[in-house]
Amino acid sequence: MARVRGLASRVWSRKLGNSQFGSSLFGMARRGESGAPTQTPDALHSSVSDYYGKTLKGTEDLLTNICTIEGKAHPLVQRILENVPQVIKGKDYGCGAVPLPLGIAGCHVLDLGSGSGKDCYVAAALVGESGSVTGIDMTDEQLETSRKYADDYCGALGYKQTNMRFLKGYIENIKDLGVKDESIDIATSNCVVNLASDKEAVLKAVWNALKWGGEFQFSDIYCDRRIPEEARKDETFWNE
Repeated sequence: MARVRGLASRVWSRKLGNSQFGSSLFGMARRGESGAPTQTPDALHSSVSDYYGKTLKGTEDLLTNICTIEGKAHPLVQRILENVPQVIKGKDYGCGAVPLPLGIAGCHVLDLGSGSGKDCYVAAALVGESGSVTGIDMTDEQLETSRKYADDYCGALGYKQTNMRFLKGYIENIKDLGVKDESIDIATSNCVVNLASDKEAVLKAVWNALKWGGEFQFSDIYCDRRIPEEARKDETFWNE
């Protein structure tokens, strides 16, 4: 039986250019397509959006243990999380403990598949009032949750205005949402790239959005061998 669960935590820097490591990520995306589900992109988007927006009400509703966090966040991040609204943390379906670096004051952060916004709220505290955080998600219910508490949260941090915004759209097409080329210092994603219908397009979009020297820090799940046909057709695996 193929192993269907694993954790990949990687840092990809645009400083690497066309290095072996940078090229290997594109290679992973291309190889991953051979094991992708056989549904259309629209069908996948609809299935994933319905699952995270309507089926799931909290982490206790997950149907498998695929979307579970491994490891602990840095103590500073743990302290920040204490001030993040519980409803946001309760609807977080990432597989990594906030894949963000420290020391990013003043940076511009982009979160692909921001969900309820947990990682964005942490980033908002880390970048400070002079930085900014943009979350992208395609699910209305998750966007409603992430937007609801943003102003109050940033006010509690002492900011004059929120430094977070949440945009509706697909992570394969971030330029269509107004994310400009070479405008992002840190891109991040927590167990979402695996859900994209075109993973290579996601990586290319991130590459274009990053400033030179910018980084893509993410956690995700992967399979290191070909997936059996019955698993590829299982909609639960598409979504988790």
